[in-house]
Amino acid sequence: MNWYRQVAGSIFDASLALEFYGFAWPEVREGLASHRERRTPRF
Repeated sequence: MNWYRQVAGSIFDASLALEFYGFAWPEVREGLASHRERRTPRF
């Protein structure tokens, strides 16, 4: 069972890092800004 924790932990860390990396993309920022301003996004 310990091997599962080692493998799953590293996969989770990589997944989390890629998810946070994606938050910095301009499309995400524009999508969030348009949602806050209640307007159509301009991608």
